[in-house]
This record gives sequence, structure tokens and C-alpha cells, in this order.
Amino acid sequence: MLDPAHWPRLRNETARLIRDLRRWRYVATFTFKDDVSHDVAWARFREWVKHLAREVIGAHVTVAWCIEHGASRLEHIHAVLHVHANRVVPDAEEVANTWTFGRVLVDDYRPDGGAEFYMVKTIKWRGDADWGIFVACDRRPACRRRTCIEERALRISAYHAVTQVRPKNGLPAAGLVPGTAV
Repeated sequence: MLDPAHWPRLRNETARLIRDLRRWRYVATFTFKDDVSHDVAWARFREWVKHLAREVIGAHVTVAWCIEHGASRLEHIHAVLHVHANRVVPDAEEVANTWTFGRVLVDDYRPDGGAEFYMVKTIKWRGDADWGIFVACDRRPACRRRTCIEERALRISAYHAVTQVRPKNGLPAAGLVPGTAV
């Protein structure tokens, strides 16, 4: 476990990395109708993001997320979402209407709004999976032979951001901690 004296700095650095990773489109908070475990909350959220990418938006969606316990110890999720295509995307209300597991608040992301700092405020850096980043592919798994190209790009840029190594093309790396493929 990391020394608690380092938590504030790590929270700030993580929030800055999230902020700079993508041009985020939405910021959201998701709650659940019933008391769910951490694993169930994550599974429902992941399935919803995949549905959003495939059925609603029709493009890859990058998500930075954090699962948090409220005062009542109920799980809820904070997230920022990025759409990978130059296309007309649904407004925040349309996105909110697709969440069926409980209440949701979706707004347009504002770079000066501090959403990424709010997301990481409770991270204790115990090594558990309280937060992460992933790319939801808009294509069915059966139509891909390998990992989604957007997911691979995220992992490569995350590697360069963490190791401070520049890619062979000499361009600065833009990335974060590796997410999980969905």
C-alpha cells in the first residue's frame, strides 16, 4: 500500500492525465436502483458503454471511470466519455435516457469544470480497481480478429506516458494508465 502522504499528489497527477487524455464529450454520474456489489456495478456500466458505442453512437467511446461508495455505502460511478468520430453525437439528455439501471446525470464536459479531479477524490491507491480507462468498440467482437485498434492505441500511448518513452515517430505520447479491453 502506498504511503497516504502521497495520495494527494497522485490524485492530482491522475486527474491531470485524465483531463489531457482526450477531448471529453460528456461527464456523468450513474447510480443503481438496488444495492449492487462493486463487480455488478462495473459489469452493468461496462455493458452500458458497449451498448452506447454499438447501438446509440456507432463509434468507439473512450471512458475514464471511478466507482465510489456514497455516504450510504451504495456504489455509484463517475465517468467522462469521449466519442472517437467526427460525427453528430447525441446530446447529454439522449445519452442519459439510455441508462436503465438507476438514476443518471449526464452533462456536456467542460474543460474548466474539474470533473476529473472530482472523479479521483476518493482513490486510496490500495491497488484495487476503483478506477480505470477503457475503449468500447462499436463493432461486434466476431468482426475483429485481434484487439480493437483504438484499444491498442490507448495502451501504447499509456505505456509511453507512464515510462516517459517517446514513440519512434518522435511525437509526444498522450495517454494514461492502461485500461481493460471490452
